[in-house]
Amino acid sequence: MSCYEAYHNDEKLATLWRQLSWSHNRTILGRCQTGTEREFYLRLCVHDHLSTRELDRQISASVYERTMLSQEKIATLSRQIGDKAKEVFRDTYYQ
Repeated sequence: MSCYEAYHNDEKLATLWRQLSWSHNRTILGRCQTGTEREFYLRLCVHDHLSTRELDRQISASVYERTMLSQEKIATLSRQIGDKAKEVFRDTYYQ
């Protein structure tokens, strides 16, 4: 899949992939199955300034899948807790 085929419908992603090296893009295009997964790793690389090796490690460790699963658990729990969620998940550094 080419960069054009992967990103031509989304202007934000087209901007993101231009910020990364060809090695980063080749790794993401070759190893990611869905557009959402590609977007996740593009944003992760830009935000965390990942090297190509670190990106490869993150994909091999299934960071995307684990992040999506953990968000589902937190969302379910926060619905059950309701208004007290802010107190339960309060950041200890910003008390």
